[in-house]
Formats: sequence, C-alpha cells, structure tokens
Amino acid sequence: MSDRLHNLDKSLMFPSDRNKPQGSDSPSGTQQLSILTIALDRETQRLLKLWLPTANLRELTDYPDDGSFLQTLGTPGFDVCLVDFDRDPGRAFGVSEQIHQDSPETAIFAVSSDSQPDVIIQAMRSGCREYLFKPLARDQLLQAIIRTGGRRRDRKDRSNSQVLTFVGAKGGCGVTTLVTQLGALLASSSSKKTLLLDLHSSLGDAALYLGFTNSQYHAYELIENTERLDAELLQSVALHHSSGLDVLPAPNDFESTRHLASAAISHTFSFLRLVYEFILIDAPAGLNDQIVKLLGHTDYLYLVTVGEVAALRNASRIVDYIAQEEVPQDRVRVILNRFEKRSPIPESQIEKLIQRKIFWTVPNQYHQAVTTITGGDTSSNISRSELIRNLKGWADSIAGAKAKADVEQKSKANTKKKRGILGLFEAS
Repeated sequence: MSDRLHNLDKSLMFPSDRNKPQGSDSPSGTQQLSILTIALDRETQRLLKLWLPTANLRELTDYPDDGSFLQTLGTPGFDVCLVDFDRDPGRAFGVSEQIHQDSPETAIFAVSSDSQPDVIIQAMRSGCREYLFKPLARDQLLQAIIRTGGRRRDRKDRSNSQVLTFVGAKGGCGVTTLVTQLGALLASSSSKKTLLLDLHSSLGDAALYLGFTNSQYHAYELIENTERLDAELLQSVALHHSSGLDVLPAPNDFESTRHLASAAISHTFSFLRLVYEFILIDAPAGLNDQIVKLLGHTDYLYLVTVGEVAALRNASRIVDYIAQEEVPQDRVRVILNRFEKRSPIPESQIEKLIQRKIFWTVPNQYHQAVTTITGGDTSSNISRSELIRNLKGWADSIAGAKAKADVEQKSKANTKKKRGILGLFEAS
C-alpha cells in the first residue's frame, strides 16, 4: 500500500488541524471531511469509524422518507455520502437521486454486495460516483475518496465556464434567433469555445437556423446516456458550425413527453463545463419542470420578451416565480427584443410593469433577421447589419464580463490556502 494511503487518515483534517486534539474548535477556514451514511450495515459502519477516525461521521440508520432530510441535517453539505444498496435497492436509488438533486457537490458512494452490471449502471444513473463492494476493503474506500477529491479539485481548477439559459416569455419572442446568432458570435468574433444546446422536446429550430437541415442525433440522447458521456461521444453527437460553434440539436420527431432526470442533467453539465467556456441553452417558452431543474445549473437566465401585452404579462409572472425560488436577482436578465423607439408601450412602462430593469434591447430588424437566418452565416453580416452589430455588442459584453470574473477567480485561487483531504476537498 502506498504511503499516500497509509497517511490518508491523518489528512482528513485541514493541515492546521492535524496537531489539535479532536473536539477542540477549528480555526477559521478549516473543517473536517464530513461523511453521511444511510442504512449502512453495522460491520461497514464499524470499519468506517476505525479507518477514518478524524472524519466527521453522521449516520442515518434507515432510508429517510422525508425528501428534505438534507436541510434537516443542516449546512454545510456533506463531502461524501455512503448509501447501502443491499437492504432496499429501490429506496436506495430514490435517496441517491434526491441527494444528487439537492446537493450535487456531495459525492455519493453506493455500497453493496450485488455485482450485477444492471444494478451498477442504475446506481450511477441515480447519481452515485463510486460503487463499493462488500465486504468493504480499506484500500477500496480510500482510493474512492482520493478519486472523488481529485475530480472535485479538477473541476474547480478547470471549470470556469458559464451556462446561459434563454427563455421566451411566450412563443414567438425570437429566442432561437437571438441564441443562435449570439452563440455564433461568441465562437467566431470572441474566439470562445461555445456550445448551443437546444432543449425543445421536439422540432426545435436552432440547428435549422444555423444551416443544418439534417442531424442523426439530438441533445436528449446525449443527456440520457450519461454513463457513456465522454469527449468522443460528444464530438460524434454535436454538429459543428463554420463559426466554431458546436450545436446539440433538438429531436426531429413529435415526442413531447421527454423528461430528464435531475442526476442526468447534473452529470451532463458537470462534463460540458470542462469542455466549453460558454454553454447556451435554447429553452422552450415559459416555465416547466425541465426549466426549473435547469435553474440550479444556470449562471444567468435571459428572459426574452417583446413589447406586447401577453408577453409582458407572462414576463412579469415568470420574474415573480423566479423571485419566489430565491434565484438571485443579478442572475436574471430581461431582454427586450424587436424594440422600437416609437413603440406604443415605452421602455420605462415595461420596466415598471415587470419590476425589473431591462438588461439589453434588440432592435426590430425583421428583414435582417430573416436574411441572417436564411444565410446561416453571422460573420459576413456584421459590418452591414444593425441587428448583428447590436448582438455583437451583447456578445462582447458577455465575453468581457466573463474575462473579468476569470481574472478575479484566479487571483483568489492564488491566495487561498490548500484545504481538505490531501488538498482535494477545498471549501468554496
């Protein structure tokens, strides 16, 4: 066994804690590795206490029935959660998915004596990152913790991407036109590695607006196959536009009942953030269960409306709902599309109605929009199109804001102390 594994149990407290007696107050900025166990058998629980004496262990002797049990246990969340899959696999799957949805940063380990591939795959789909076999071996457990901590540190070091979700207050607000052109501009003019994800459940138009008339695969196939998700699969599914923009199109069929599991969404975005600087989502109009699930993975929500009564009413309702969900106001940005200075509803009245400042106005240039969509090429129209010049300014503001945030994040990272298990589990 390597020295790293021999000394791992001594590293379960932050460096400044290791010489302190247990039970003493930790200095500011330090914490122990926290582990939650659920329905774990007595022998495995005993081994955990033996092998991880400095870890903060919390135990639930049975599968919780209350979906809000994590809130009941308090904050901050747990670094690792071990779930026993032998006593009741059905409830174990449900609990794992609930934890993955409510606390995506918690690493879930399935613990079981069942080695059937179907069970292992189902556990991974429910959000488990590791599958540990009984009887539990010390090396097996500690290596799993090292792998999980390494993945977490790798995400923090590499993942500074942004997910931008675009939602129309109602159908016909021009969301797909805006998101396709913004994506192409970010990829070409700003040279940012950008992905456009069309999450309409059927007959989405994003790929068509970019000149793709046929696609073999669609976005839902990628998200529904998270156990196979890697760079090779992504490149085989994505369409590659001449601007440099990658596109995951919507399905071309009429199936409208597709539902994505929270665990699959979380896993997909964790992976995509490692590949792309910007991930733009063309979402269906209004709010539904899928959009609500996306909010937790979205850095900025762009609510697109037009100066028309029904759209403004819906925009006001959506803003109110998002506020009730406690989404920070600075993450929600209202876009006024097809804006005309002589509109019967002035901009000031619109802001008063929706109780939110308008973040960006896009001019009403229908002919230019149709010409750009028909051509499928944004870059050639920049100099002569008022619409594209407007969107170029928007794209530049997005890229510039992200560049500034990246510099600030890098500065903080250089001054922050390494903390957690072997420096792998770092506090935010």
